[in-house]
Amino acid sequence: MREWLPTETINMTVQSSEVNLSGFDATPCLNVICNLTSIARGQVALKVRPVCADETTRKDVDEDSDAQEPWNQLGGRIEIRVDRAIMDAEINVPADAFDRLCQNINLARTRLGTVTLHLSEKLSVSVEGDLKIEGDLALEITDLSWTLPLG
Repeated sequence: MREWLPTETINMTVQSSEVNLSGFDATPCLNVICNLTSIARGQVALKVRPVCADETTRKDVDEDSDAQEPWNQLGGRIEIRVDRAIMDAEINVPADAFDRLCQNINLARTRLGTVTLHLSEKLSVSVEGDLKIEGDLALEITDLSWTLPLG
C-alpha cells in the first residue's frame, strides 16, 4: 500500500525562460518552463507578470457597466489537469520584483535555479513522487520563492 503525504508546496527547477512583450505598449510577461522535482513527472508552464501600484482596477469588458474588477492583484493560480503532464501557472508580482527576476534568471549558470510555489490547499504526493488527484484542479498560489545561483 502506498503512503501518501500532504504538501502545500510544489518544487521545481527552471529549464528555460523568455520575456514576451505584447501589444503596442510592449506589456511584459516572463514565460518560464520548469521541471517538477517534488512530484515525479511533469512540467510547469509559469507566466509571471508585473503589477504596478497604480494599476489596481479596470473596467469590465462591458463598457456600459460601472462595475470594477481586480486588474493586477498580487498572487496567482495553478491549473493541474489529470490528462496532461504539464501544469499551467500564472503569477502577478510587484514590478520591482519582476525586474529583479528578469535581470537574474537568464544569467549563464553552472546549475539550475529553483522555484517553490506555496498553494492554498494541500496535495497528496506519494513517497515515490506520484501526485494523487481525483479530477482537474485549480488552486491559488499564496506565495513563491526563487533560488537563483550567482555563478
